[in-house]
Amino acid sequence: MIPLGLMREGERGVISEVKDEKLLHSLGSLEEVCSKGCLFCKKEASKIKSLGFMPGMAIRVIKNEPGQPLLVLLENTQIALSRSLAMKILVEKT
Repeated sequence: MIPLGLMREGERGVISEVKDEKLLHSLGSLEEVCSKGCLFCKKEASKIKSLGFMPGMAIRVIKNEPGQPLLVLLENTQIALSRSLAMKILVEKT
């Protein structure tokens, strides 16, 4: 397994694990994310939940340039990810 952020352009894989998966699944209670429950945190929590990065999903790196967000193809959807989020997604290369 390798973090998605370390994969090269064109490489394919299957998502094995999402680090902090407990946090991603428990975002219904925003107290775990932000003690103030601010509007920014609510938007971020909603965004992460809607991205759909789940174990077993096929993924391909389209663009991975240093210092830039990653562009990936998740199933049939192109998504730009911050490098910090990409490092939390572990992938089994195929």
